[in-house]
Parts: sequence; structure tokens; C-alpha cells
Amino acid sequence: FVAEVGAGRRGVLVAEASGGCRGAAVVERVSARTSLLAWLAVDDSCRGRGVGAALLDAALAACWEPGVTLVVAEIELPGRTPTDQRHGDPARRARFYAQRGARALGARHWQPPVADDAEFVELLLIAFPDAAGRLDVDPDAVAEFQRAYLAGHEGTDAWQAALAVADAGVALTDLGRLYGF
Repeated sequence: FVAEVGAGRRGVLVAEASGGCRGAAVVERVSARTSLLAWLAVDDSCRGRGVGAALLDAALAACWEPGVTLVVAEIELPGRTPTDQRHGDPARRARFYAQRGARALGARHWQPPVADDAEFVELLLIAFPDAAGRLDVDPDAVAEFQRAYLAGHEGTDAWQAALAVADAGVALTDLGRLYGF
């Protein structure tokens, strides 16, 4: 992780107040045209006070580097992804991202295993509009993201789904419809 930050492939943004960390975000340039909001977390005591919104705005600005045509994030898949309330409310998180114009991509997506004994986790891939509010998703950019993100996992179901994206196209879906808000 530290080497990737040093090489410019990942960036870390931190929200500080009263001498402590109140939130952080990690962004990652995944491919030539795609960036990932890999992680955004805010201290419980700061939720609902604008810390997350400020971090998200800064993270998205960092993601939209020259050449990037797609910025995505992963969130829990309603009714299918195991959730842990210690990490926040998935519906609230979806609502938070929807307020910034994020839409769900109609493409299957898996997060690679995070440890040797872990499994793939099916998640919902969401896309963010650019600074002008445009959200034009190129299916080839989605497939490029998934192939780069899943590099090293060739032959898995997740890899096969990534290959199918360019052929099937990508439909955008309102997050509120998926989460019931």
C-alpha cells in the first residue's frame, strides 16, 4: 500500500479536527481511464456534520485526473452482500453517494479476496459524475476497470463476468430504487 501511494497509484486524503483524524479516503488509479474511490470512512462522532461530504468531494476531485473517463466505488449489494453495522449503514451510504449523483452500474462485479483464505465478495459497482455533472459510461471503460482490478484472477467467475461486460453493455440504475429510498 505504501509503495503504491509513493508511486502515485493510490492517494490518501485525511480529515483532521481537534488534533485527530476524523475521516479518511483512499483513491486509486486502476487503469489508464479509470479511478476507484477505494475507501471512505468517517468517525461516528462526525457523521452528518459534512466531514464525509468534504472528503468525498476532495476524493472525487483527486480521482478525475487527466485521461480518466470513469470513477467508480464499490458498495454493498442490497439483500446479497453480508453487511456489518460497525462499518456504517449500507442504505445510508448509498443515499450519501446518490446525493453526489452516483448511479449503480448494471454490471456484475466482485471484490477480489483480501486474504489468502478469503473469498470473492459480490458488490455493487457505482459510478460518479464528473465535475460538470455528466455521467456517460462507456462499457469498454467498465470492462477495462474490471480487468485491471481483477488482474491475477483470470479464469474465475469474476473474471468471466468482467469479460462479458463489454458485450452486454452497461445500464445505469438509480440507487434509491435499489435501496428503497
